[in-house]
Formats: sequence, C-alpha cells, structure tokens
Amino acid sequence: MGVRDKFTTLLKELIKAYESREHEDGIYISSLSTCLRKAFYEQFFPVYETKLSKPVFEGTAIHYFIDYLVKNYGNLLMENIDSEVRVRYIIDGIKLVGRADIVLDDRIIEVKTTSSIPFKPYTSHVLQANAYAYILKKKYFEIAYISNDRIKSFVYETRKDLFDVIVERARILSTAFKTGIAPDREVSQLCVKCPFYDKCFNQLKLNV
Repeated sequence: MGVRDKFTTLLKELIKAYESREHEDGIYISSLSTCLRKAFYEQFFPVYETKLSKPVFEGTAIHYFIDYLVKNYGNLLMENIDSEVRVRYIIDGIKLVGRADIVLDDRIIEVKTTSSIPFKPYTSHVLQANAYAYILKKKYFEIAYISNDRIKSFVYETRKDLFDVIVERARILSTAFKTGIAPDREVSQLCVKCPFYDKCFNQLKLNV
C-alpha cells in the first residue's frame, strides 16, 4: 500500500480550525439571516464537512488576508479601523453573537465572495450586516462583493426595523431549541445544497 497523502486532510483541518476559532456560545446572527430550520438542525444534528473547492478556499483566504491587512496596516490609513470585531447583544435572555469583517468610524463592512456580483445584495446579507451595524451603533453598513474580476459595494443606512426582524427570528429559534420542535421550513433555491435536505423534506435528494 502506498503512502497516503496528507495535504487534503491537513487543509481541511486548518480551514475548520480557522472557521471555528474562538467559538462563542450564543445564536450566531449569520444563522438568523438564513433558514432557521437549518440552524435548528445544525444545533441538534451537527454535521461538519469541509468541502475543498476553489471557491471555498478563495473565500477563506480572502477573509484571512483582509483581516491581516487591516490589523497590520489599517492604522496607517486611518485611526479607527478594526477587523473581525466581536458582536454581542442580549435581549430577553437570548444572546446574539457574530463577527463584523471590518469596522470603521461610521460603518461596518461585510465582505462576501461570489462567482458573480448580484444586481442587489441578498436579503440574508442585508439582515446580517444591518444587525452588526445596529449593535455596534454605526450609522451605515456596507456589503462588498468580490468576484473573479471586480468588486462592488452597496451602502445603506442602518435600520431598526430590519434589526427587529433578526430579533423576532432569534425568539423563534430560541423557542425551537427549548421545545425541540423545528421551525417552519423556509424553501429556497439553496435547499438542494443543504446537508439536511433529506431530513427536512423526508425524501432522498435528487442529483440533477
């Protein structure tokens, strides 16, 4: 039997360690901006599989590189700049947590890698970035999409009504955790790629 390769396993473990660094107890705001049933299943039926692909590796590498640049050279450009800033908020005994990619005086910036720049930001990204800005008391939030050939940013004023959406979804998910009853299914085009597709729909996924 030949010698087994180590690179793939090593890379998977390194990415896993990076993504789970300093994990904090609480409900992650990013999970509240997408399917609540998926967030529920992740809590009760944890499945972690790092799929090594060029987009996954690029996304992780870009976030790491931006964090490195901001922390090492950001203060050369402006006084108040930071990256990977912890976000915490407690309401009705529910702890919301997250990390803002970049924080400036007047805004937070969330960086998203994508194969193609959307015409407008995805709702999930808007809810997530707005929540970070609201909690950190910033007037604006910016969502920067990075594709293979360009970068495009969308800037909005922070809105309390959008944050209220996150809070209500947090209450729903918190209740689901306590009762063990999954939240309603939120059907979207992302369902077919969800690791809990079979459990959610009680049927086998069709590979089409």
